[in-house]
Amino acid sequence: MSFIIFISPSKTFAATNIEGTSQPLFLEKTLKLHEKLQSLTQEDLAKLMSLSPKLAEITHQYYQIPTMARAIDLYSGVSYKAMDSQTFTVGNHKLYILDAYYGLIRPHDYIRAYRLDFTMRFMGNLYDYWQRDIAKYLHKVHHNDILVDLCSHEFSPLLAEQVNVIRIDFVLKDKKISNVLLKQMRGKMARYLVDHNINDVFSLKSVALEGFTYCLDQSNEKTFIFIR
Repeated sequence: MSFIIFISPSKTFAATNIEGTSQPLFLEKTLKLHEKLQSLTQEDLAKLMSLSPKLAEITHQYYQIPTMARAIDLYSGVSYKAMDSQTFTVGNHKLYILDAYYGLIRPHDYIRAYRLDFTMRFMGNLYDYWQRDIAKYLHKVHHNDILVDLCSHEFSPLLAEQVNVIRIDFVLKDKKISNVLLKQMRGKMARYLVDHNINDVFSLKSVALEGFTYCLDQSNEKTFIFIR
């Protein structure tokens, strides 16, 4: 039994061309989404994704001219910077990125820059589009493991069919935690669990990270709250 970690993607990307060593798991389904997205104009994308003209132009280019790199190096959002992802050594079956465009991404998958959220009504319900494939894969490969959910809430529904999930959340005692700090802590916790080979509940509860410690009173068997 091992801890298998799940994180969110980011909407920002690094200028890197490090090639991945594996192909995404559900590339055929991604290509169906891509064909549709590639056919949209900048105006279509702006309306679909509620984008400014500049972001619509950038997003349109994503689908016309591929910018490809290894996933763990390509993402450059707050969580990935906190994780120091470009120095992060992690195996393809230890950490996954839940995603609306690729479904499930491994760290060494060779992916392109893109933009697509589950909140967008595109080709039907994207949760339905990915749910069965992800559930089938996780049951086959990780049915004896504990899945550690460090994603934002948008992505957690993709793990809803799994019984062996522990969600980790972070709170502050005296005020609401900011989105930036929350993203940073998710990235730092993912890195810590891998680097320190944390693979059991007792060890997880003992983690003290950036002043955050496990809170028994606010936690349950499915949700672990770390408080500062």
